[in-house]
Amino acid sequence: MRYFEVPNAIDGFEYSAGKARGIEGRVVPVGDGPRCLNYVLWQPVGVVAEILPWNGPLMMGCQKVSAILAAGNTVIIKPSSWASLSLLALASVFHEAGFPPGVVNIISGPGSIVGDALTASPAVDMVSMTGGTATGKHILAAAAPTVKKLALELGGKSPNVVFPDVDVSDTARWAVFAFTLNAGQVCVAGTRLIAHEDIYEKLLEAIAEQCRSLRPGNGFDYERGVNFQSLISREHCEAVWRYIAEGKKGGARLVTGGEP
Repeated sequence: MRYFEVPNAIDGFEYSAGKARGIEGRVVPVGDGPRCLNYVLWQPVGVVAEILPWNGPLMMGCQKVSAILAAGNTVIIKPSSWASLSLLALASVFHEAGFPPGVVNIISGPGSIVGDALTASPAVDMVSMTGGTATGKHILAAAAPTVKKLALELGGKSPNVVFPDVDVSDTARWAVFAFTLNAGQVCVAGTRLIAHEDIYEKLLEAIAEQCRSLRPGNGFDYERGVNFQSLISREHCEAVWRYIAEGKKGGARLVTGGEP
């Protein structure tokens, strides 16, 4: 949080503040000389609902809200029920800064109630959501009756491709970082590794050695050597163990770990 989320949250506000100075239209001559003009005019959307995931709520919340405000909109933020405290604290920051009431609104609660209400409400003009593909499909359907504008960042599997001319030790270190940052709970985590056959086994052993040095536990116990923090919930943890079991059942080779 302190060394990753907070700096990136601040960067989001600084970036959007700069972009706000450059939101301007343009006029393009078309057709018969100067008698016909084609002009582009940027206008605010209106009320934007911002639905956040649990794996980086402050960083993504600030990146989104700063852009939404810079473009002249108001915003209703719905943080995840599993990770809402940082956004609720952000509300006090906006209040202290003197924002008018109703410009930034934060509503906590389950997506099945709050998220559905925001998506279906005719008072909401746009929905921006980062989360799973199943949730994205649900929002698409719920937003159809009011024909809302949507911005959906959904799940993916990000690949790292490794060629045989790399420094294997250094590559292993960064490959492990890519899939263990935030305990692997990152939408762009390097959860697929595609390695050239000439270095495959050597790289695999180097990665396994790196993983054996991981010590899971309370992220605040770093002075005791903890370098791999907890997963967000028991539900998510059980899903991870299920993926590993399905992989072994499908013929995957377990190299290290893999047991609760």
